[in-house]
Amino acid sequence: MLALSIIVAVAVVHAAGPPTITADQARANVGKRVTVCGEIVSVGRALSKRQGGKQVFLHFDKEPPGSPFVAIVIGYDLETYWHLDRAVHRKACATGYIKIREDLVYTVIDALNQMTFTEDAPTPH
Repeated sequence: MLALSIIVAVAVVHAAGPPTITADQARANVGKRVTVCGEIVSVGRALSKRQGGKQVFLHFDKEPPGSPFVAIVIGYDLETYWHLDRAVHRKACATGYIKIREDLVYTVIDALNQMTFTEDAPTPH
């Protein structure tokens, strides 16, 4: 009976997924797997010889250089699938391990299950 209870407890914890935090809380969670939610306020692009070539930088909650968190999307397929050319002002959540490099707090997104959009961009009036 104890073994069954442990298995059920592990399954519930695993099913719950990583904790959800705000973009401002990302820096305090470097090294942890979390889901960061916020508003995408800026989209940048770069080419890299590593990490799959094309990279899209989704800046959460504040314009760069003051962005508290950046989701770096790797690969043209994901950029096209999510219509990242229209990502500004959309609410989104990015799941992954939080990293920091030269004061940039980020996670790398390279799979569909790592990113969700909770709200479409506002329609123009």
